[in-house]
Amino acid sequence: MKTLRCHNCGGELVRGSRISKYKDRTEQVVRCLQCNSEFDQYSGEYYIEFIDSFIFDKDSSVLEIGLKGQLNDIEYEIVGRVRYQDESSYEKSTWDEWILKTPDGNFSYIVEENDKIYFYQEYKNVGSDRLRPTISINKTEQKNPSIEFEVGADRLRSPSVKKILSYTGRIVIIEGDIPCKVEIGDGVQFYDFKRHGEDYTLKRCNKTDIILSCERISLSELIVGFNIEKFQNNCNRMNNKQRSLKQESRVYAVSMIIALILSAYNFFGDIPIKEIMNSKSVLSENLAVGDDGDKVYESQIVYGSFDVPEKNRLYNVTISIDNSKFLETEVLTFRLMFINEDRLPETLAEKNDAVSLKETFDRIDAFLNPIESYAVSGYIYSADDNMPVYRLSKEFNFVVDESGKYYFYLEIFSNCIIDIDSIAISMSRTDSSRYYLLTAFIFFILCGVCIKRSRYYKEFTKSMLK
Repeated sequence: MKTLRCHNCGGELVRGSRISKYKDRTEQVVRCLQCNSEFDQYSGEYYIEFIDSFIFDKDSSVLEIGLKGQLNDIEYEIVGRVRYQDESSYEKSTWDEWILKTPDGNFSYIVEENDKIYFYQEYKNVGSDRLRPTISINKTEQKNPSIEFEVGADRLRSPSVKKILSYTGRIVIIEGDIPCKVEIGDGVQFYDFKRHGEDYTLKRCNKTDIILSCERISLSELIVGFNIEKFQNNCNRMNNKQRSLKQESRVYAVSMIIALILSAYNFFGDIPIKEIMNSKSVLSENLAVGDDGDKVYESQIVYGSFDVPEKNRLYNVTISIDNSKFLETEVLTFRLMFINEDRLPETLAEKNDAVSLKETFDRIDAFLNPIESYAVSGYIYSADDNMPVYRLSKEFNFVVDESGKYYFYLEIFSNCIIDIDSIAISMSRTDSSRYYLLTAFIFFILCGVCIKRSRYYKEFTKSMLK
């Protein structure tokens, strides 16, 4: 084996170490035994000496020189390979560049880096867009280059590209036929940038600039395009899972849209029960109850009967008042009962006075497990000093288990004489939009999970094929 020599004095080079600039660790260097010169990761000697640190996994790729196949309907043969190490990294940070050659002698490149695969083609000038780049590097800030372009027959300059990722790759593997003559340890400069929404890389090798357009491809496209048989079965399995999950995500997406439509329909599409106010029996009106110092007025009203056509449905009930007929100091409370006609011990026709009817409804309210009897109470309207809240209506929901004829029994308590005709009860069937929104959210989550898993199988890596 040829001994590595120092280019300064010709002395023998050996491996060594030194304290890094961060002072919390050491870093490897190559040191001359004669002049004590040090060569770090920014010099070619370093990579020649430590080459084994960067090539131990060189056979892990699915590609190899000699493979023939198609990408984007163009025939290619893999004729060479170059591995680069990012010279700014103290740890192993490599990527492989496979050289593809067409039958007419044109070159393209496949780059493998961290389980991601990119396909590079030399940029071809189209129409009047003559892309002739020149690198302009500010002498005071070497790390912030800009790229200028000459466009059109008059070579007018377009705005410079300033958002550029600049880095140097040191060569640690050279195999086969490559278009640029380089050696182990040589540095190649790369400039990644975007133009017109597309990804490009300007590669400077031996003072020769090449503009390459970039696109991301999957491992599946590579295996299928180059017909790599030993991975074909597992690749097909991954592709089948990806297609199945993609179809499943579409089903969930459609279900989510349907749930959202139903939610919107039910939000705006309540079906009213129209007969409630058509039949009203006033049992008592502004009946004074209590002492003069603590007197309240009680009114009793029966609404119905009316038909509730559908069972096992959610219904919304609203008690409302005409605000123009109340004073700001009045207080109005209520007790409302919703009763199936079959639950009445006697028919209402048998009762002709308020006291007996009130006793009937009190007995119903006292039943154990009143399956179709609902009693609610609360403030409809209040504006006194203790409760300065104005409520013009009161809403509540319940589920009707059985269809049939029903009654509303309403007791009103007020501190003043009121006009009971200003009180209205409405009822409408509603399938709460909240439930459909919840269902849509569940379908959204399931769709997202399927899409994420679908991408997982689409972007599988070689380790997943085992």
